[in-house]
Amino acid sequence: MRAYLLGKNLVALALATMFAGPEALSHSKLRSASPPPDSTVTSALAEIHLVFNAKIEPALSSIDLFPETEGKNAATANQTCDETSCRMNVSKLEAGVYRVHYRVLSIDGHIVEGEYKIQREGRLSKLNQWT
Repeated sequence: MRAYLLGKNLVALALATMFAGPEALSHSKLRSASPPPDSTVTSALAEIHLVFNAKIEPALSSIDLFPETEGKNAATANQTCDETSCRMNVSKLEAGVYRVHYRVLSIDGHIVEGEYKIQREGRLSKLNQWT
């Protein structure tokens, strides 16, 4: 009887796997980002927007923005996530290189983390212009 139930469960699992959509079988991956990785932002940056290829758990997903040389979060503004994307409002950023770090929970139960750099271009100070 036990062997029968085990076999029945294995068959059910195999069928569920065969007919499950690709979203249910894969981890979420970053599909697009604004600003894009390794880009230079020349104007004021108002928002970071990340879009994922599969559903994520909004309540357990986040974005952080760090100056390259410090561990302190540079953005203290609101962020929101929905089923496939996260947005973070960005306050005024000084010129420099920043790390965008994201951590999302895929609907398959796996945590996906990633990071990329952006650069905020700024005017040179008068001191640097003349040296």
